[in-house]
Amino acid sequence: MMEQVKPAFLYMYPQEDIFGFEIQRHSWCYDFPELQMEFEARFKDAFDEFEKEILRKEYNREAARLFRRVYSQKLNHSIDARYRQRGFRIFYALLDNTRISNIIQLQPLDRIIYVGMDAKIHRTPDANGKYPYPDRDFILNQLGSVKRLVVSGFHLNDCVKKISRRAYIRGINVLVDEELTELFGWNLKRPEFNPGEYPSINPKDVITNPEIFEFFMQRRKRQPWLYQWQEQ
Repeated sequence: MMEQVKPAFLYMYPQEDIFGFEIQRHSWCYDFPELQMEFEARFKDAFDEFEKEILRKEYNREAARLFRRVYSQKLNHSIDARYRQRGFRIFYALLDNTRISNIIQLQPLDRIIYVGMDAKIHRTPDANGKYPYPDRDFILNQLGSVKRLVVSGFHLNDCVKKISRRAYIRGINVLVDEELTELFGWNLKRPEFNPGEYPSINPKDVITNPEIFEFFMQRRKRQPWLYQWQEQ
């Protein structure tokens, strides 16, 4: 009896520099009532504008620290509930000279793979202004035999798109979990976000302009590795 090939979940570039940027830019939209009350009181007692600016920076640092904890808990819960608990093998892909961020709670069977290119090369444009990318086949080959693949991480319309497109060309049943990409920080604010299910957020609830939504749908149809929403 042949052993069934398990599906795989591939998260691209869970590195501290990327997570740090995402957490910083999204922390302002998350509410921390007790922290806000504390700093509002301190702000009222501030002596001058210089002291107020110091308080603003202190608040932003503390809000980012608290949001980091929420972000980590929710992201790991989502990966676990959507994929690990459903029999997916979990892979994290890193640039060669980087380490995985402690945002990620690695489990014993999870695997870190390296993409065959370091950060300096990847982020240095050539004479034509184009950035080099790792060999997609080199990355996919490290997953072993895979018939069903879910890709997420950073960034949705760049590295995630490139590896997903290559997997699709190779005949793999591939889907992008868009909710766990750079959109994740925004998704945490939405009450319908469900860590255990993908998709959990209907884009029609986010894109309220009919013309923009139609453009969104048409563009998606040209990328079969994205979830193909059907009108109800």
